[in-house]
Amino acid sequence: MQNPIELWNLVNSDEVWVEPATRGGWLAWLRPTARARRLRERLPSLVRDLERRGVTEVVARRHSWRRDSEDEREVDELGIDAPRQSATNLPGSIYLSIHAPAERSGGFASASGTAVQVWISDYLSSPETADVRAKLGRSGCVGQHAFVWVPGFASAPFGVTEFLLRDLDGELPDAPPELPDEVTHVWMLSTWDAGSGVRWSPESGWLRFPRKP
Repeated sequence: MQNPIELWNLVNSDEVWVEPATRGGWLAWLRPTARARRLRERLPSLVRDLERRGVTEVVARRHSWRRDSEDEREVDELGIDAPRQSATNLPGSIYLSIHAPAERSGGFASASGTAVQVWISDYLSSPETADVRAKLGRSGCVGQHAFVWVPGFASAPFGVTEFLLRDLDGELPDAPPELPDEVTHVWMLSTWDAGSGVRWSPESGWLRFPRKP
C-alpha cells in the first residue's frame, strides 16, 4: 500500500492534469491501493470512453448479487472511488484527490489539542521520519526545527487535522510533546488554505502563528 502523501505527489503537480482529447471536469478520489503509473496510462482512455458514451459518473457496486459493469471493474482496478464529471472552465481537466478513511475525516475533536501533542510525539519518533531525525542530528545546530505539513488525507487522526483549521485564538495543548533528541522545536501547518499554524519550543511552549505574515 502506497503512502498517501507519496501518491499525492506522484499524481499531482503544480499544473492541473489536462487531457486535450477530452471535455474534462473529472474528479476522482483515490484509494491507497491506487498506483500512479497505472492511472497515468489507463485513466485518459477510460475518461474518453465515458465521455463518448455520455456517462458522467461511475459508482462501483460490490454486492454479490449484482454483477459489476465493465466501467465499474475498471474503476475498481484503478483504485478510484466514484469518478464524476461536472462543468469546468478548463477543458480536459482531471482532478485527483486522496480518499481519507472515515476516522480521519470526521469524529470527536478535543478543544484542548491533546491529539496534537500525542500525535506529533509519536510521528517524529516513528520510522517514517528517521531521515528527518538523521539530518537534524547531523546539522550540529543548537536549535533543530522540524516543520510538519499535515494534509487532510495524512495519517494523522481527525483531531489533529481539525485542530489546525482553527483560528489564531484557538486553544492549545496543555502538555509539551515528547520529542526525540534530534528535535528541539516543532512547527505544524495544514495544507488547506484555512486555520492557523501551531509551534512548540522549549522557551515559549505551544503558540499559534498565522498562515501568512
